[in-house]
Amino acid sequence: MREQAINEYYINLEYNRNSKEEALTEISTLSKNIQFKNVNDFPTRFLKAVSIIETNLSLFKSACEHVDTVATILEYLTNFSAKLLLGNEFDEDIDEEYNKEELILSVVLTISNISREHKVQLFLENVILKNSTLYKTQYNGLKNELSNQTNEMILLEDSDVYAVISYLRIVGHSHINKIWVQTPIKQKFLSLIKKYFRPKNLPICTWTSIEAFSSRTSCNMNIISIWSEDVGRAKYLATILDRDVIFINMHMDLYGGVMLLPWLKIVDKLHKRFKTSFNDSIQPSKNEINLSNIPSNTTFTSIHNLFYDGKWQKPVKGTYWKHNKILWASTTSDDARMCFNSAIEGLKTWKTYSVDTRISIMVQLLTTLKYYSKSLRGAENLMRSPQFNDISLLYSQNDRLEVIQNRIPRGVIILKERTEEILFVRLMKILISGNSVIVLTDANSSSLAPYCDIFSLAKVPRGVVNVLSNENTSDLEMSLCATDYANYEKQLYTSSLKKTYINLTLPKQIILSLKYNNFTDDIEHGRLICDQDRDT
Repeated sequence: MREQAINEYYINLEYNRNSKEEALTEISTLSKNIQFKNVNDFPTRFLKAVSIIETNLSLFKSACEHVDTVATILEYLTNFSAKLLLGNEFDEDIDEEYNKEELILSVVLTISNISREHKVQLFLENVILKNSTLYKTQYNGLKNELSNQTNEMILLEDSDVYAVISYLRIVGHSHINKIWVQTPIKQKFLSLIKKYFRPKNLPICTWTSIEAFSSRTSCNMNIISIWSEDVGRAKYLATILDRDVIFINMHMDLYGGVMLLPWLKIVDKLHKRFKTSFNDSIQPSKNEINLSNIPSNTTFTSIHNLFYDGKWQKPVKGTYWKHNKILWASTTSDDARMCFNSAIEGLKTWKTYSVDTRISIMVQLLTTLKYYSKSLRGAENLMRSPQFNDISLLYSQNDRLEVIQNRIPRGVIILKERTEEILFVRLMKILISGNSVIVLTDANSSSLAPYCDIFSLAKVPRGVVNVLSNENTSDLEMSLCATDYANYEKQLYTSSLKKTYINLTLPKQIILSLKYNNFTDDIEHGRLICDQDRDT
């Protein structure tokens, strides 16, 4: 049923007779002598790439997997050259997600995923980016991430395995890391794989429960496709999977040239930064005190330990610093690691709560906090805003694709504020967005320490709210934020609640092929290219 639909759409396309190898060799020479007066004039560079591809269309058709690949690349370059020229008039949602530099990089990274041929990717890189400021400062590091993405497929028991096989034969399977096959169709699928492919080249796993693949396998870009005759069931599964981009009954079809793969957002995740940049030598406080060596004449009113994993924790080295007659725990690199692991575990639970549930918990929390703090007016006003649900879901459609974009938590967010009122406002934004948080306290910032026990009593899962302290948090900031906090907060918070919410979350894209389903509506069930396979 589905195989004929796919066959109509792809196999009957006209391919040029030039050999692929010859075409790729010629493409590699097309960008060698191109020069631009202004290397940072990207609309011109986008359109130059379009001109070269159109002039050499037969070469690119021969080099790419199928004609749609070339057509889609041209759509992206044309659409986004117009976007760069028109700005806000083109697409308001894209403007709020990406600045100009991010937009350009995202387009290049997306079209590099559309064609996996290295020489085609190199041509696009040379024409669009080479020698530009973006190329020198950002792209070289980002392009290495392309090889780190994970591509998977999930076959439900009601999926048309013949359609999947046909699709793999047409678009290739070398980029697929794993195929999850539900147990009832295992033998049928394996027999077709054996017939048409080399089984060793396709890692295939069987599954009986979605727990087998529901969790995320890495912090890199995770792309997956779900194959099922029951589109409603597939959509529901897509909503609960922890993946960045999810296709239904197709894989990596980006027809229309408007949807950007969220590469920059995924690469920028804080927990990945932390692992690569953590500073093992946090400088000790100048006024450091060890509790075992406190002079008898030292006076203090209270002791504030660190707070993570839902409870108070003494610093590993037992050292503190004194400020306003209070002893504050001095954070070491070991303390920070344990706190960060706590935040990761808290995130796993908190992000599964709906926005409505998080808001409800925050409202209850603020009701209790009013007895202890007079700085909650801004946070209470925030709770009355209807915008959180309004901006958590976007829907778009062209003549072939339906795209649903949800917002999922960014991860672990760092917070450090001078005033208690701003501290609570931003804390509420972070938590409603589904993130966990590490609040940093130094001699000049407001502390959350007096209220930590209240969070534990307010149904906020342990590990969601954490507190570290140091007399000087500059080393902590560099370790956790990969920059100083002043620069970090500018990346997250704006005067617009919608923009701040976008910055505190990541896009999760679900793409459904409308054309694919329309094709199959009028096709008699069982009518397949591989009729002989049906009979066996």
